[in-house]
Amino acid sequence: MSSAEHDRLLEEGILEQGSIKMEEFRSSPEPTETVEQLNKRIILLEEKLEDREIQLGDQTQQIRDRDTQLREQQKLSEDRENLLMERIANLKAELEDVRNRSAEQKEKLATFREQFDQMNAALRDLVPDPTECADIIGKKEKLDSDAAKSQDSGSQLHFEEKLDSEAAKSQDSGSQLNCEESAKEAPVLPLFDDNEKTALHEAAETNDPDEVMEILKQAQSGKANENLLKELLMQRDEDGETALHRAAEDGHDTVTKLLLESAGECEVLKELLMHGDEDGNTALHSAAWEGHDTVTKLLLESAGECEVLKELLMQRDEYGETALHSAAEDGHDTVTKLLLESAGECGVLKELLMQGHVSGNTALH
Repeated sequence: MSSAEHDRLLEEGILEQGSIKMEEFRSSPEPTETVEQLNKRIILLEEKLEDREIQLGDQTQQIRDRDTQLREQQKLSEDRENLLMERIANLKAELEDVRNRSAEQKEKLATFREQFDQMNAALRDLVPDPTECADIIGKKEKLDSDAAKSQDSGSQLHFEEKLDSEAAKSQDSGSQLNCEESAKEAPVLPLFDDNEKTALHEAAETNDPDEVMEILKQAQSGKANENLLKELLMQRDEDGETALHRAAEDGHDTVTKLLLESAGECEVLKELLMHGDEDGNTALHSAAWEGHDTVTKLLLESAGECEVLKELLMQRDEYGETALHSAAEDGHDTVTKLLLESAGECGVLKELLMQGHVSGNTALH
């Protein structure tokens, strides 16, 4: 046995402490595979190992990608939560601001009503009672008749003294007024508060038909300004709303009807119906948004001509919404039905149904 062969056998454990395990070596089975076959098996195993490593690499990458997606989703969730918290904080601040403004408005309203009552009282002091004026006018006519019949100077002098006596009685607080003119026309004062709100706005908002009727009557009979009624009906408050907006928004049908009739008489009905507030909302938008079906019906009927009705139904606010959007959004089925029926009658039903707002949503959306 050569030295190299000895060392090989020693390394492979065949030799042990200088001796050969001959029996074991002789009894070991002959190899059944050749070296070439073993090499092929090794190559196949290596290929399988490489495939397995590739699969493990792909799975590892998928796990990493999934982990990245989860982290991104978590980040989006955190961002959305932060946005919601910020929105909630803003809404709370807006609510507090609205409450503060409401308190200020109530305080201003109380001040306005006090001033209005004071001015009404002052007007009553300045303007003679119509009954008293009529009585004085009757007495004056009688005195004129007596004077015409009187021929002597003594009777004429007596007549003049009686006339002066009756005129003195007509004086109120040292002021001399022409009773004939005062009985025919009372002064009209469309009072404004700090928000450019008229007395008509207040009466419409508080649903006082008698007060509304009185204000409209005075404005219509005003000789100093023939356009006073038109200006009063079209007057906008700080939110760009007319008295009709206020009445329609709160569902005051009687007041709404009075305002529409007056607008028709002074030929500003279409202008009033189409008028939008600072957000572009018409009175029809306001009534539809709040679900006031009676007021909605009054506004639609007042449009009269089909062309005006079409324009009213298709009128859009600054967000591109029609009155149908407003009604459908809050689920006001009766108002929605009224709007659809009117659209069908004037031939714009399809156009109204397909009308989208700034985001493209129709009333059906």
